[in-house]
Amino acid sequence: MLFLYPYRGIQMNRFNFALFAAALSVLAFDVSPAMADNVSAARRQEASVRFERGLKFSKAGQHEKALTEFKATYRLARHYLVLRNIAVTQKRLFRYREALDSIERCLKEGEGKMSRDEKKEIEEERNAIRALMGTVAILVKPAGASVTVNGKVIGKAPLAKPILLGPGQYIVRASKNGYEQAETSIDVSAGGKQQVRFKLNSVAPNLGTLSIETKPSGAQLSIENNVVGISPWRGQLKPGGHRVRAVLPEYEPSEKEVVLAQGQNREVLFN
Repeated sequence: MLFLYPYRGIQMNRFNFALFAAALSVLAFDVSPAMADNVSAARRQEASVRFERGLKFSKAGQHEKALTEFKATYRLARHYLVLRNIAVTQKRLFRYREALDSIERCLKEGEGKMSRDEKKEIEEERNAIRALMGTVAILVKPAGASVTVNGKVIGKAPLAKPILLGPGQYIVRASKNGYEQAETSIDVSAGGKQQVRFKLNSVAPNLGTLSIETKPSGAQLSIENNVVGISPWRGQLKPGGHRVRAVLPEYEPSEKEVVLAQGQNREVLFN
């Protein structure tokens, strides 16, 4: 007898369904070393309850709620099979980039634990997710320029490899101190391949220099709603008023109005 798995295009037999449902029964043996001393029976019980709740939400088609429960399960007791559920749920929500990251983590954390057949199934799921994405090569001159896609920092040029994006429209932006920022809009289709090329132009020296630091560091910084990088950050801006915003997970976002004069070096601190 086949159970319809709550995600489009996937069926699971009774044995494979049991593997998912039974994942939490072996957590005491599979938790990471960092968590081994902290995963109590109560914690494992809570993980089991939230995992089952996630399955019920999936069957009801409430995938956002299912994703919340599966993520909570993984935080409580890290098991690679839960990452598989997270990945398939993200795929159902069309979050292909996140789904790919989750399924690759599943393969990495399950290495040496999963059977050959199970590994093959998960690799096939990963390949199916990749097939739904487009490949974008982003080439920027000069080296060291910061690259963002829809406001998310991707890295600094030259990027090690092309990036994978789900179908849709994206704003690709490149910036570097002493150069004019450049951006373009691209449309990504499943299985498509394209290149984005930027050659940034140097700017005149009649600018001011702004240095931004946050405590703690690592906050995403934006100026006039354009993401410029991660703190600590230093860049040149036109003289005048600027709205600076710092965002860090688990902290309240913070904004400041900064006035910069020509040739001025100004420091801004967010606590």
